[in-house]
Amino acid sequence: EVDSFWDRIKQIFIFNKNTKVYVSDSHVLSYDIAKKFQCTDIYLFDAHSDLGYGGSLSLDVNCANWLGFLLKEQVVKSANIIYSPFTKEKPEFFKHYNRVFDIKYLEIQDLHNKVNTAVIHICRSGAWTPPWYDQNFVKFLNALGLEYQVINCPLEFIEQTIFKGVCFMNKDSIPESKKVFADLPPQEKPDMVDSENISLFDLHEDMQTVDAIPIVELNKRVKTEGDELLEEVWRKESPDEKKHS
Repeated sequence: EVDSFWDRIKQIFIFNKNTKVYVSDSHVLSYDIAKKFQCTDIYLFDAHSDLGYGGSLSLDVNCANWLGFLLKEQVVKSANIIYSPFTKEKPEFFKHYNRVFDIKYLEIQDLHNKVNTAVIHICRSGAWTPPWYDQNFVKFLNALGLEYQVINCPLEFIEQTIFKGVCFMNKDSIPESKKVFADLPPQEKPDMVDSENISLFDLHEDMQTVDAIPIVELNKRVKTEGDELLEEVWRKESPDEKKHS
């Protein structure tokens, strides 16, 4: 499925020489990209919806809620989520969001219309994927056939790989306060990888792990957040409130 992914995508989405492609480690960059290019519709291929979990829409924008923020702030009009076959999520987990926003949950075979594409954002998601898959990831990037820019994506062999795009991160750009992690023995690194590079988890604050939340508790938090979201939208549309404004 990975080998044929771009072939299938090119049958649905229209790319041209003006289509921009960005590669980063964290998905949070999608928030800024969507605003910069004034995107109205998002097509997300992911194992996670990134709509926000457990009250996260009351926090800052991060890799788990960027799409929820784009919808809440009315930056984009619609979101089309195409889940990975390995996802553990279900659309009903976000029923409150689904009532407020234009969100569609689709299979790739459901996509038939030709979609003009202004920008593509591809994420490595290092918190979920081990660095020994980096070589396959770069092959996946190059199979797209478009030039791309790499932003804050510390691929293990970045200096040994010839990119079609431009890499903005190198070892000299590592903050002085973080260089101490570069010399740690692998057993003391969070990712347990024997590498001269510092751990992704030490370098990127938004990639640090959090305590696991049982699914029952997570669903309760999502429901609470959804109820608060519905109340906020209702208040904005309330005639009584408009009279007092």
